[in-house]
Amino acid sequence: TTLLDEAEFYISMIKYYNDDISGLSEYINQNNNIDYKKKALSLLKSYYRGKSDLNNELNIHARSLLMFPNDPNILNSYAWRMSELEMNLEDAISKIDKAIVLSVNDQKKQANILDTKAEVLWKLGKNDEAVKAIEIAIQLNPENDYFIEQKNKFSSKE
Repeated sequence: TTLLDEAEFYISMIKYYNDDISGLSEYINQNNNIDYKKKALSLLKSYYRGKSDLNNELNIHARSLLMFPNDPNILNSYAWRMSELEMNLEDAISKIDKAIVLSVNDQKKQANILDTKAEVLWKLGKNDEAVKAIEIAIQLNPENDYFIEQKNKFSSKE
């Protein structure tokens, strides 16, 4: 079924690139390949975001969280998007805290997730907590210059 899953996914991708998302929705409903389902969900989020269709984008985020409640990437993606939209920030913090725990065995991933947490905290006006979170990210991944920029942003009292 792996080749069949792959073929069906790529057929749905062809439709997607022709501005038809029906194939992705069908794929998610009818196939069991987790990796392709996650890709299809991600493409649908991008599609609706590109169309400025916030309701459908949020529905796909909710569906992703229901289907993959323990996937740190999906939890992080949701929290980052909520920080961009400046909505559901408290929910974003709870999702991101779960993602931090789930990513304990991958320092770079955990550092990126901590960056998201810091961004959400900053949006909530919790600058000191944001600085603490980004400092942990810097400890986990000291080569990441972006984290230093983030710390400077969170530290400045705008």
